Amino acid sequence: MLEKGNSVPKLEYFFHPNFENVLNLLQDNALPIEDLKTQDLNNFIGYGDQSELGAVIGLELHGESALLRSLVLKDSIRKQGIGTQLVHKIEERARLLRVKKIFLLTATARNFFIRLGYQEIERDSLPSEIKRTEEFTTLCPTSSSILMKIL
Repeated sequence: MLEKGNSVPKLEYFFHPNFENVLNLLQDNALPIEDLKTQDLNNFIGYGDQSELGAVIGLELHGESALLRSLVLKDSIRKQGIGTQLVHKIEERARLLRVKKIFLLTATARNFFIRLGYQEIERDSLPSEIKRTEEFTTLCPTSSSILMKIL
């Protein structure tokens, strides 16, 4: 989207980012894509414009629980509060979908999510529907931190 009188694209938050752009951004940042399908993007939020994705975050729904997926930002837009805004926006989306708890696995962003009110939990305390996800069973290392937030 272009701002009026300006040839520079307006950067904004939007739902349903382009599948190929999401895959490219995730791959560029060594995040798992093996289990991602186009229909999964119904609960993804992008930042940038549709032609160039700067950041993305998503939810994988499992009843009243959800797995937070794939928060990733290009280096050029880090440290500007965009990641925090994406987390707030996906939490808002989760509330609208009547999600009660959000879970995530992370090897690198533990402290970021702790600052946003997430609590570290033991692997054994995960609900069975989250334990059955491909992200939990095969894609993320067992050394990943597991975090949860009650909405």
